[in-house]
Amino acid sequence: MDETYKSGSWDLSDILPKDFDAKCNEIRSLVNSFSRCKRKLNRSISREDLSDVFRQFNGVRYELERLYAAYDLRFSEDSSDSESSRMLFNAESFMKDMQDKISFLDDWIISLSPLGMKKVMSRAGKNCTYIKKTARGKRFNLDDNVEKIFSLKESTSADLRCKVYEQIVSSFRYPILIVGVKRRIPNKEMILRRSSQDALVRADADERWHMKHASSQALAELYVATAKDWHNEYVKVRKYHSPMSVVNFENELSDEVVEALLDSCRRNVGLFQRYFKAKAKLLGFEKLRFSDILAPAAKSSNQYKFHEAIGLVLSSFGEFSPKFRRLAENVILSGHLHSEPSGNEAATEFCYAVDPKTVPYVMINRRKDLDYIV
Repeated sequence: MDETYKSGSWDLSDILPKDFDAKCNEIRSLVNSFSRCKRKLNRSISREDLSDVFRQFNGVRYELERLYAAYDLRFSEDSSDSESSRMLFNAESFMKDMQDKISFLDDWIISLSPLGMKKVMSRAGKNCTYIKKTARGKRFNLDDNVEKIFSLKESTSADLRCKVYEQIVSSFRYPILIVGVKRRIPNKEMILRRSSQDALVRADADERWHMKHASSQALAELYVATAKDWHNEYVKVRKYHSPMSVVNFENELSDEVVEALLDSCRRNVGLFQRYFKAKAKLLGFEKLRFSDILAPAAKSSNQYKFHEAIGLVLSSFGEFSPKFRRLAENVILSGHLHSEPSGNEAATEFCYAVDPKTVPYVMINRRKDLDYIV
């Protein structure tokens, strides 16, 4: 096994600006330049001008997304850090402000008549997909002033609620006795105990986890506020058929297609039941409890060092596809793997794709047992 694979924190230098204000000024300059494209927008726009408009538009979006990603990832390392939270808020506010300034392109697309849309699409080339998706939302759009109000609301409430949730959950500590030692373990560690090989540990962890979340008044208020806000804006004001219709629309699926999928799952529930019965038999149980759903099907006492675990994973990927292995290994060699949890991370594990040109960032929990590696 290659011992060059070492556990540690990721390196955000590829995307984190050395000077936040200087980077913002650089992006403002790009936005000001793009704003001059507004006079080119008409249904008779040439293929070359339309291509240039989207080149500048995509350039601005690229820089905004990288800026936001940098501070979002830094916040993810430790959601209890006030400086990271402050900088993420600044990045979000700046991004929303710049998005408002470049929204005239979307406004123009939505305003096109059927004939104008046909002419523009004939010259759009690879940008047809973006134009189609933007035009689809026309029937749910409101007048400019109302849209600006909703945009301001989003910049100060929606993202903030997510961050507050992450801070609340990452601050949870569970008093527990482990091998005779009293400890207060973080939420992430409790989640891992919910998939323990030991049935008693799983059941205890599951009960503690649910009790902690259920007893949090702050979380309850957050859930209620989020659900009401979603329903008020999208169902009452924008006139979507249902709250779920919003998600379906964003995924470019009709409600009927999603309902057909759900109906198929309902009619074939026996397949799921067969799986759970088979798993119960493997575990030696007559019937699975809720806490047993995440239980590993087989026990293993083997412990692996970090470089050994990485070697096993990469070897498995290589058997599937050599290219897939190279892509995964590149995450490690680029310093984009965060494998030293502090206990206050905003999320348990994730893969963050910043943009097509940047190697993704991956956060994992570091555990030594085979179940976790698998």
